[in-house]
Amino acid sequence: MEKWYEVFDNEQVQLLTRKQAATLMAVGIALVSITVTLLLIWNEGILSGAETIGSVALIWSVVLRWGIRRFHTLKSIFWCVKLSQSHLVGYDYARKKTSLDWHDIRRVDLTAEGLLIMGTDNQPFEVLHLFPDFAALSHRVCEYAELYEIPIFVDGRPWESLDVFEIYPSLVANRPPDTSGTPSGPAPL
Repeated sequence: MEKWYEVFDNEQVQLLTRKQAATLMAVGIALVSITVTLLLIWNEGILSGAETIGSVALIWSVVLRWGIRRFHTLKSIFWCVKLSQSHLVGYDYARKKTSLDWHDIRRVDLTAEGLLIMGTDNQPFEVLHLFPDFAALSHRVCEYAELYEIPIFVDGRPWESLDVFEIYPSLVANRPPDTSGTPSGPAPL
């Protein structure tokens, strides 16, 4: 067992995801209330049985599909990340610990929202860009990924295939002129 970790945490992310989980619970309570209200309206004879059952079934299917998807997303967001030479440990909003051995990570993707880490079971884990030291965290994750030959992507594209001049067109104006006599291409990084 390793004796040290680098720890990155952000209580703001934990608070944000806990609020979203509380919202899911409130939606569940509202769903039950709406169902009871519709059943009471049916009992009074205002709606037919078919209308009531159809309405309840539609509402439940839409809300449950959305709620389950949202719940899985919230469980995959880490508010605390511990990095070591052998593995990555993350904690979700409920402080549930997820440990990933570096050998079990299939890819790391840097997105506009943060880091997306994919395990062997294709379960995504997110580290939001809201961390105050996100730059240090993302660089360390990428260093470990390179060490273990884990593919690194930027917005779904392998980082090796990125053209810095395409990403930052303003750099083209600052590029030194090509004096080699060969066709001009992207400057080496």
